[in-house]
Amino acid sequence: MRGHMVTRIGCVVLAMAAGLAIGGSLHAQEGEADLNEAIDLKFNAQSPRDFDKIAELCESAIEKGLEESSVEMAKNLWSSALLEYAKLQSRKILEQIPPDRRWQFLRQQAMSRLNEAIEIAPDFVEAHLLIARLNIMLPRGDKEAAQAALAKVLELSDDNPGQQAQSLVLRSQLTDDPDQQLADLDEALQVDSDNAMALRLRGEIYLEQRDFDKAIADFRALAKAQNDNPATFLLLATTLAANEQTDEAIRFIDQAIEVNPDIPEAYKLRAQLHLATDNDDAALADAEKTLELNPRDPDALLIRANLLFDRQQYDDALKAVDKLLTFRPGLVRGIYLRSFIHAQLEQFDRAIDDMKLLADSEPDNPQWQNDLAMMYNAAERPRKAIEIYSHVLDMVGDDPRALRGRGDARLSTGEHKLAIEDYERALKLDTEDDGLLNNLAWVLATSPDDELRDGQRSIELGTKACELTEYKKPHILSTLASGYAEIGDFEKAKEWAEKAVALAEDEEQRENLQKELESYQKNEPWRERQTIEDPTPEHGDGDLKTEEGDEADKSKDDKSKDDKTESDKADKDKPPGEAESADPPKDKKKKDGGDGRP
Repeated sequence: MRGHMVTRIGCVVLAMAAGLAIGGSLHAQEGEADLNEAIDLKFNAQSPRDFDKIAELCESAIEKGLEESSVEMAKNLWSSALLEYAKLQSRKILEQIPPDRRWQFLRQQAMSRLNEAIEIAPDFVEAHLLIARLNIMLPRGDKEAAQAALAKVLELSDDNPGQQAQSLVLRSQLTDDPDQQLADLDEALQVDSDNAMALRLRGEIYLEQRDFDKAIADFRALAKAQNDNPATFLLLATTLAANEQTDEAIRFIDQAIEVNPDIPEAYKLRAQLHLATDNDDAALADAEKTLELNPRDPDALLIRANLLFDRQQYDDALKAVDKLLTFRPGLVRGIYLRSFIHAQLEQFDRAIDDMKLLADSEPDNPQWQNDLAMMYNAAERPRKAIEIYSHVLDMVGDDPRALRGRGDARLSTGEHKLAIEDYERALKLDTEDDGLLNNLAWVLATSPDDELRDGQRSIELGTKACELTEYKKPHILSTLASGYAEIGDFEKAKEWAEKAVALAEDEEQRENLQKELESYQKNEPWRERQTIEDPTPEHGDGDLKTEEGDEADKSKDDKSKDDKTESDKADKDKPPGEAESADPPKDKKKKDGGDGRP
């Protein structure tokens, strides 16, 4: 400070000395009593009212008259008291979380004292800095006043790097131009390399620009300077995670928890990172800890619900998502997940209700329309599914998922020719979908329509589906068997059917696959056509029917297209609603054990 001010301790010492001189003077002025009272009050002042009283006494002392040597001291004490008042009020709105709801009134009160202080002491740097902060860091501030205050600080603080850096950091927030902001922050760090606010703000700008290396460098320096601040460790961890440095990110989260083990955000972030690296047990444990500290955290509730869903603990997953939706009733990801949980519990009406709510809110969203159609298919309402899939195709053109889904639905209504057409169109767009390959191979081998069967092509497609699934899925092996049976190679058909039976995942699937094997043992190919009737008031929920004379009569529901395949691939790393294709989860209840969708 430029000589006009003394330190707070120095002020008190000088004031005491002056008080003794005044007390002993034979020519004491009228204001000396007020100044002495102000000095006495300064020792124990704590509240804004105390500092206002000191300021009033100093002003009164000067007005009543003081010796010339005491006037400067009275002005210093007066301006210091005004600053202390402003600091007390400012802490309630700049440092308190959440800020005092009376922040506008408190700022007005603080600003009136600060403006009075710089009238008394125009070179009072601390007052100018606080004026700038109150105008910049709170809404509806006076930018021109802030700019003027910062210019004054820079003019007066040549010999104080800390104050210079602080003013440059504040000035960087007066513009929306990232280049100008970086210029001010660079200059601030040149004069004060450890300035925490400058490091943080510059790192955040780099982060917005996706310059992760520079952002991480600044946040590392910040973490080194503030090694007892868990928020700094979490900021660095978040940036490292965004740059796919997951292991190091987790280490910094561990450090944050070590400093303060009661921060729910730390556990939640770590849960998300564990989830991304398939460490589901650790993710669930961290989600549970987050909820222990903050039972209403929506992200942690959603993580927990998704993990329970992945573990097929559907009842518990439903309880978790219902709890989430009591706090956040319109949360899309929660409604979306609940739809799939209901589907896995075979509560298809509820599943459709939830998905329809989303689809109706965005009729032009093909993802949600596809999901709704899939739910209708799962509910054995294939004609409604066909209607929606056709709407998607009209809306976006050839879409492999809609074509695949409509083909599945048409297989359920017995429209084999149209199903094959949809599958062939879908296959041109996605040649690596094992479920699509499997379903097309199946209908080419088993359709009762002679003109549609093509055993050799069925074998080619079925073989590729087996290769993609490493010959580990029994329902796909059984499809390959059906292709060989169609060309009359019953030895190969029996070989693959036996392998399918050996890999069966449950007794019901084994029984169904065994029926196919018995057919091939009799040198009889498999034939199947489904005709599902959509539910109506007359037909109830709909029944699965087969044509009279078809070989499928003896196993009418063991080889439906839904049971033969996984319609869509689940995205394990992302909960429903976040996955790019938003595909539904695997259904372990299907009769042949395939990964059919709900």
